[in-house]
Amino acid sequence: MKAQLRGFLLAERKTAVDMVVIVHRNEGRLLLTDRNGLYNDVLQACWHATNANVVIIVTKVPTSPDTLNDSALVATLAHHADQPTIGALSAAGRLITYDQTPSQRQADYLLEFAQESFCRLPLRSFPGMPPGFQPAPRRPHTSRGGGAPAAKRPPHQAFFRCTLL
Repeated sequence: MKAQLRGFLLAERKTAVDMVVIVHRNEGRLLLTDRNGLYNDVLQACWHATNANVVIIVTKVPTSPDTLNDSALVATLAHHADQPTIGALSAAGRLITYDQTPSQRQADYLLEFAQESFCRLPLRSFPGMPPGFQPAPRRPHTSRGGGAPAAKRPPHQAFFRCTLL
């Protein structure tokens, strides 16, 4: 399976991909991200294609219903299993763990995350994410005549409330 996912590219589509959810059933050794991770290339490709609207769900992990993930598992993976990206994903709210079904808090979080994903906010930097996950530096925008840079637009102040249909 890892060989099939290596070098993964999100195929060009006529419509943009708003959100990606990767679901993995925990059945032993858990190598998800970074150098030996099963989903590292998939995660990185989807991260850029969706402006970081990616969630990893790991099932068969007993988790308190009032948290998004099992903090002991996150600490073990991030600090002892050579997967620091897991810690960064957890801090960014992009990692959910549960045993068989998500708790109400987790289900509500996923619904809210899905709604916000449709707004397609620009890719931003998340602390602790590896270099391949960081946004590319923006080139200065110039006017059509090639002269001085065009005036910067004010940052987007409005937050859109999206609804799933």
